[in-house]
Amino acid sequence: MAKKNGSAQKRPSRYHHGDLRAALLQLSFEEIERSGFESISLAALAKALHVSQAAPYRHFADREALLVAVATTGFQRFGEALLAALVGQPARRHLGCLARAYVDFALASPQLYRLMFGSRLLAAAAATDALKLAADASFASLLAVFEAEMATPRAQREALGAWSSLHGLVLLWQEGLLSSENAPIDLAELVDDAVRRHEPPHLGGRPAEAPKRRRPSGSRG
Repeated sequence: MAKKNGSAQKRPSRYHHGDLRAALLQLSFEEIERSGFESISLAALAKALHVSQAAPYRHFADREALLVAVATTGFQRFGEALLAALVGQPARRHLGCLARAYVDFALASPQLYRLMFGSRLLAAAAATDALKLAADASFASLLAVFEAEMATPRAQREALGAWSSLHGLVLLWQEGLLSSENAPIDLAELVDDAVRRHEPPHLGGRPAEAPKRRRPSGSRG
């Protein structure tokens, strides 16, 4: 009877990844969407990828470093999605295209969006950190819509106002708070309303309302 080759019969419990960093990031994206970023564990990722417990630490100093890398990649993908929405579109439609792409991204990857905007990672990032730079780059396409129509200080305020409206709509929708027992609420219509409120007048936005005249005291409507 031929002697079995022990090394051939033994099934390895661990293996070496050609690009372990990329594998860790990809699995992190999947786990975050499945269970939220709070559930991420380097040890669990190592086990799932059949590598040693120490292997992930060759690429990420700790769990937070991994989450920062995931959020940075998230902002890069977010920025790319916003820019892609503008391809072939006239300037007057840019804000609407950006708004819809913003909401689409958030709804397609709600847990990643929560990591990007709802964790403390971005607030704690230094101005020169890759995370902060990626976040600023994603905001630049929105800012550019307003900078084309007005001076930078005002453009920044208007862009922040538009972003705040979209962010608020996303969070309210994700929490199930945009609902009505009397009439269905269409998120797309709410996004369009936000666009009309923030769109510069030259691009079709609502003109500023004239101040309302004060009624004489004692008068009735």
